[in-house]
Amino acid sequence: MHEATGGRVTAIHSTFCTICQANGRPPIPPPAMGQLLELTKEETQKQPVCATEAQLFKALYKMPKADDSADVFKDKVISHLIASTVRCAHSKKQIEVLRPALSALHSGCGGATKDLHAFFMDLMTEEQHSAMPLDMWNMHVMRVHPQVCVCV
Repeated sequence: MHEATGGRVTAIHSTFCTICQANGRPPIPPPAMGQLLELTKEETQKQPVCATEAQLFKALYKMPKADDSADVFKDKVISHLIASTVRCAHSKKQIEVLRPALSALHSGCGGATKDLHAFFMDLMTEEQHSAMPLDMWNMHVMRVHPQVCVCV
């Protein structure tokens, strides 16, 4: 998991939320994820926020209940962890394939989030446009402040 995500906390958090939801629990709030990974304030100030492999393992060690057997833990946690790792590894490979084209797109518009948003909205159906206004695009896709105009 750590290698596939580069330790990026956003990806690790998504995986832990998937595990929770698959087991009938609510998703983990971001601050709680930081506590589970034992992130320091300095680590949370960096972009992207990354956890070490040791921090990831410590968080995973906290997950099983005392009465969970190995088979139960495998079903509840490990199976989802494996699926997420496979997804992240695939994404990492695909991004490397797409990187030259995405870099050219970024350079072509000077990193203007409005132009990047417009480009990707053209790829979506009309019905989907209202679900992803520019401020949401910035937060969820670009992972920047909603009011950012240019990403460098």
